[in-house]
Parts: sequence; C-alpha cells; structure tokens
Amino acid sequence: MNTKKILNAIKKANHILISTHINPDLDGLSCELVMTKYLKSLGKKVLIANAEKVPAMYEFLKGAKQIKKISKTAKQCDLAIIFDCGDLNRIGEVKNFLPEGIKIINIDHHQTNKEFGTYNLVLPKASSSAEVLFSFLNKQKFKLTKETSELLYLGILTDTGSFRYQSTSSYTHEIAAQLLKFNLPTSDLYKKVYENLNFSDLKVLLDVLKDFTSIENGRILCVDLKKEVLLKSEGKFDLRDKIFSFLRMVNDCEVILIFSEDSKNLTKVNLRSSGKINVASLASQYGGGGHKAASGCRYKGNLENAKKSVISSLRRQF
Repeated sequence: MNTKKILNAIKKANHILISTHINPDLDGLSCELVMTKYLKSLGKKVLIANAEKVPAMYEFLKGAKQIKKISKTAKQCDLAIIFDCGDLNRIGEVKNFLPEGIKIINIDHHQTNKEFGTYNLVLPKASSSAEVLFSFLNKQKFKLTKETSELLYLGILTDTGSFRYQSTSSYTHEIAAQLLKFNLPTSDLYKKVYENLNFSDLKVLLDVLKDFTSIENGRILCVDLKKEVLLKSEGKFDLRDKIFSFLRMVNDCEVILIFSEDSKNLTKVNLRSSGKINVASLASQYGGGGHKAASGCRYKGNLENAKKSVISSLRRQF
C-alpha cells in the first residue's frame, strides 16, 4: 500500500476516530494511543472510542484514560482509523456509530484481513499491528518518546508471546532493539502483563485447567469456559492467555481450543496451533480468521454444538 494516500486522507481530516476490536488487547490499545500522539502532533482532533471500556488489567497503560466507550460524539468524525481487525464487524458496536460514507484507514497484520478500509495498510508477515505502525511512523520520521516506545513494545511483546511465536522475525527484534534504547522498564512491564494474578485469580485458573479434555491422544487439547467462570476473571486478567501459556507446555500437543460461552446461542472459539495445523483456515470456515498459528471465530450455537462442529472440522485436517 502506498502510504501517500493514507497521509493525504489524514491531512484532509479534521476530527479522527480511532478504534480497535472488541475484547481489546495490548496490541490494539497501544496502537490507538501511539497513533493519537502522532495525529495530535499534526494538530488533529482525535477521539479514541471502543465497544468496551479499557479492561482493568490494562489500566496501567500510559494514556489509557483517553480511551472512551463509543458514543454519539463519533458522529462528528470525518475519518476513522481501525487497528488490529480482520474485518469491520470486529469493532462491534462502534460500527453503528460510524458516520455514513466515512473514509476508513485499516491498519492490521492478520493474514485473513478482508481489506475493508478505503485505504488498507495490512502486512500479514508483521508480528503485530504495533510493528506495522512502527514502520509507518518511522517513514514519517515521527520522533518516538519513552512513552510511545513503551506502548509499541507492549504491543509487540504480547502479540509475539514474548518473542516466541513464529511471526517473530529479525525485523521484529530490530524494532525492539530501537525501542529499548529508551531504557524501558522491561521487567516491570513483563510483571504487569504476565505476573498479575492474585490468589482468587489463581484458583479460577486451576479450577479450569483441571477439567481440560484430551483428544487424538493429546494432539488436541480443549477447555470449556462457562459464562459464570468468565465473569470471575472479566477485566482482571486474561484467562484465555494464561490457559494457552500453560497448555503449550504439553508434549505432542498440536492444537489448543478454548470454547467460551457468550450466550445460549453464541460461542466464542479461540484456537492456537504449534505450527503444523493452519487454524486460520479452520476459523475462516466459521466466519473468523487470524493467523496460521493463532485464530478465533464465533460459532452460532451453544457450547456443546460448537465443540462437536469445530472438533469434527479439525479432525479432518489431521
């Protein structure tokens, strides 16, 4: 994508809306805050608005109070910049507040991105949206600060699983090296993201893990998350991420599936692969997407039916 068109759209805009996906993560949130800094340096009015408020576990982010829950004020915007979304429906309720005919800049790194924007800056080989944004800002010679470097580092750190996932490249490490020149408190940041459980949180995690299911002689591991369990962890810590981190340690495990009860007729499915199985392809069968090794979708049906269908589809890939 020629960034000149994106820059021209930004130049013409007066009031810009920035948003990311439902159930926001550190990659999307960090990009929102860094882009806001850039746009304000150009003299633009900016509104950061998501479908939900910032989860409590991410309130430590510098500038997090700028991020609002979507409201009618979005109608005043004349340009939208969407981060970390494979399709426009991922922004949830925000979609309903977009002014009719508004131009959209789509900045993302998912290989299943549908290029829904008026302008699309999508780099599937990038480790994270933060990596895509760093490259964009670097070309504009935007001067990073310790605060913006910390935000970009958090986005990259979490979307690469602490630089462990296959999407981590030599360029990813080069970016991290540049960000670390600002003397970032890496140990403190790591603790805030990954070592943030209290005793009650730990009990929730252990109660869930003791009931995981092994399929195909341990090649597939499944976890069910009922709504009452999700409510216990909601906003306090990333229960799914903790589950994935633990189950990745199991030998011979090729795919991990987490089925989360959203409602009686809707189930969220998160999928992780060791690399042999393309879970993005599987998720796309249900209207979802993501990466070969990390994807998600929503199944229209209850949790049990979701399990039967998704596991059946997965078995056909083995």
